[in-house]
Amino acid sequence: MNESPTDDYVISFSEAARRIPGGIDGVKQMLPDLMQECTQQLEAVRTAFAADDADKVRLGAHTIKGSAAVFSAARVASAALEVEEIGRSGNLDAATIAIERLAAELDLLGQVTAGDPGRQQN
Repeated sequence: MNESPTDDYVISFSEAARRIPGGIDGVKQMLPDLMQECTQQLEAVRTAFAADDADKVRLGAHTIKGSAAVFSAARVASAALEVEEIGRSGNLDAATIAIERLAAELDLLGQVTAGDPGRQQN
């Protein structure tokens, strides 16, 4: 996945299986770790935002973006990129909406990977 993901799918299991050792079984085994990591990083982003720490906002979002990209979770990666760019700018005025969008995309990823309906690519 490139630095500015624009694909409009929640997760591509087939693409992730090409990247993750163990193929699709490896992806399924590692999804809980992805969700835990992203949830922790989202909390770090929110804490950094509350402290007006743009660099920590950027770093947390960058970590989410990278993790999501490995799993071909394009919508999460795209939302994280937006937050990362806001953090890089140093001006967190637009961060509230972007962080909530990231949270919503992570929630949707959790639903899809738990088997709930959503936009995914097999």
